[in-house]
Amino acid sequence: MRLKPTFTIQQADQGLDSALEILESARDVAITDSKDPRAAYLYGINFAVEKLLPFAVPDLSAALQSTTFWNILQAARDQPMMLRWIVLNELNVQIPALAKAREDLDVLKAYTARPGLPLVYDTNMLNHFNHPDAIDWRKAVRHATGKKASAIRLIVPQEVIGELDRQKYGQGDLARRANAAIRYLDTALLTAPPGEPVQIREGVTIETRLAPPGPAHVIDVDWEILMCADELHHLNPAARVHVLTNDRNMGLRASQLHLPTLTLDNHYRRDHNTCTSACPR
Repeated sequence: MRLKPTFTIQQADQGLDSALEILESARDVAITDSKDPRAAYLYGINFAVEKLLPFAVPDLSAALQSTTFWNILQAARDQPMMLRWIVLNELNVQIPALAKAREDLDVLKAYTARPGLPLVYDTNMLNHFNHPDAIDWRKAVRHATGKKASAIRLIVPQEVIGELDRQKYGQGDLARRANAAIRYLDTALLTAPPGEPVQIREGVTIETRLAPPGPAHVIDVDWEILMCADELHHLNPAARVHVLTNDRNMGLRASQLHLPTLTLDNHYRRDHNTCTSACPR
């Protein structure tokens, strides 16, 4: 699930509860109204659509205005029994869909509220630096930011895993590194449910940020990584999310979104070489 950047978790939470209540009331009225069962339905949909504006993926507002909705809107009133059956059938589809959205929103709320300084991984950091469990994150964060962090969240966007998967089928050193990174993530996250954090060091967890369901359409992996960080920044500004990258181009793009970046000392690099320009992915 994804929210539109201008909306908060609280607005989405309240809006979803209101929309569910509105549609459940519309269903109760439609059951008893034998003359015009669609009136309560159309009234309810119009109000529920406004309440669901915070949701981007899935677009819950658009889902309410389904093909059936438009057919009901244009239907004649001379067959109230048939119309009531269609209205109730549609509401019995939409209400469970919103109940499922409630479960997804609860997952997003838990993701947003997890403790720790969030560091969103760029692909190059998994390819060219030590595995996450071999890094002293508290020391690294203190050195890079001048601030202490008692707990640290390492977040690997799903798009990073997809990029590693594509890279491992190539040739040469990058393919070897990507293979090693994929194997590490597979082992580290093996015991956790999808999207749930796993402790890898004292005070340090790692987790994936799952992509919304549906066909993959990623064109710019860097942008998707930045959107992962930007999303958490908007949902929980107090968390002080950072983008973990050693790519200067990525750092420049992050700065345009007012997202701080964090990199690691060269002694954490697998090859101990200094990156003098934008690092290879």
